[in-house]
Amino acid sequence: MGVEVERLAHGNMFAVGLGGTGGNVVGTIVEEVKGKTVNFDYVLIDYPQGLQRLKWRPSPDKIIELQLPQYEWIVSEGGFSNFPREAIPQNPELGTGRRRPYSKVTFEYNRKRIKDEIDDRLKKYFKNFRTHGVTCWIFTSLGGGTGSGMFLDFAALLKELREELRYEGRGIFIFLVGILPSGTRDDDAEARLNAIQALRELNYVLEREELFNQVFIVGLHRYAIGGLEEAAETVDRIIAKCILDFCYGVPDINNIITAVDQRKLGAKDKKLLSFSAACYRFPLPEMLELKQLENKFLELRQKEERLLRDKDRYEEPMRACDERIRKLQREINDYRKQIDEARKEEGLLSFIKRIKVKKWEEEIKRREELIKKNEEERKKYEAKIKDVEKDLKKVYEDLAQLRGEIAKVETSLERGQEGAFLVERVSRKEYEREKRRLEELAAKPLNDVVDAVKGAGTFEHRIRERIDTLMRQQPLIVGVERKIPFAVFGKKAPAGLSVPSINPAVVNDSSEEGIRWEIEHGV
Repeated sequence: MGVEVERLAHGNMFAVGLGGTGGNVVGTIVEEVKGKTVNFDYVLIDYPQGLQRLKWRPSPDKIIELQLPQYEWIVSEGGFSNFPREAIPQNPELGTGRRRPYSKVTFEYNRKRIKDEIDDRLKKYFKNFRTHGVTCWIFTSLGGGTGSGMFLDFAALLKELREELRYEGRGIFIFLVGILPSGTRDDDAEARLNAIQALRELNYVLEREELFNQVFIVGLHRYAIGGLEEAAETVDRIIAKCILDFCYGVPDINNIITAVDQRKLGAKDKKLLSFSAACYRFPLPEMLELKQLENKFLELRQKEERLLRDKDRYEEPMRACDERIRKLQREINDYRKQIDEARKEEGLLSFIKRIKVKKWEEEIKRREELIKKNEEERKKYEAKIKDVEKDLKKVYEDLAQLRGEIAKVETSLERGQEGAFLVERVSRKEYEREKRRLEELAAKPLNDVVDAVKGAGTFEHRIRERIDTLMRQQPLIVGVERKIPFAVFGKKAPAGLSVPSINPAVVNDSSEEGIRWEIEHGV
């Protein structure tokens, strides 16, 4: 199966939205593919009223409107003589009203028209994009009525077309994405019951024939924080991004399917998988901030060294000026002393002395001028030294502040690492505990397990548990927030990250052991 997927042309995708939920998912994908080089086309199948309730407006030529069968056709021409009258909606124009059996009947009523339309669209797809293979993604809610009731019948129809097109050298690879309802709302009991029945039927079919290349199950529960509508929009975006990642990264799909075929996932059954958007948290902002602080710290250190060199360079000539001033001052004092002695003498000798005194006075004046120049030069160097000392003071203040900021960032990084280790330890502990519980359950007789969920109250409680736990286990790492679509199975975490052990999110098996696991684990 993995080899077949590798033969697909890069980025070939044909999306089918069944019912309102499937239609909204396709709408999100349509927005995501804008501006991307992907060979994409889509079609929506729903009742007119359901199409009007979509959150977007699809192109009219991409719609297949379901025609509603009447009771007379159902029990006579349709061959459903045992179909209960109460299962038929009083106002069929509003849709199936979460009546899955009626949706199946509706599909049969429209089967020929749907097959002709899909056949025509696929042939146009191959002609327009000139490709020999396409991934056909079926999107549907498992808890509703329209898509939940007919997705298996539609997949069987696609399989018929795949066999017919194979003779023309064309390949269709069928992927199903089923969306489970929330397991936390009391008013969603009917949706949860529909989802359980849909999963049972899906499991029954998968045990007997290879209807899908792969099945993915996505739950609303883990996203239902701000309400179901917001959760549905979140799931739509996650599905769109993950599917487009698959279409752009065929090896990712191949890795998943190869792991399924070779039974490397560790689950009891490999037919059902799931994907989600994890929040890989890397401490990139903290590390970037730390790097920037360290660079700034280094710059300040270099500035400090440069200023100290400048200070030394200015101090040396300033000391030279001081030495010259002192020397000149001593010479002036010597000249003045000689002048005072010469003025005491008389006669010819006194005349000669007077000539020398005049010369000495000129030397004194010249040296005083030199002292003045040296004092001005000294003041200049002194001012420069003061500026350097002022800059040094600012550098030392900045260095002290940076040391505090670096210490804070390093503390934050240490705490983040401790948090990651804590998450890993707790996840491993929960996984081991769950594993022991499942082993104990597997050892019990099947009848005991089935009897345990009988009864209205207990059954309803088990249904809620099934939906609640469907997507509970997900990897978590602490650090910077960056949402990355990825497949839970068949893909390794980035190198250097510590990913907790996870329990497979979706497992289904109709064997005795598998049924025990389903009832206990909530699939």
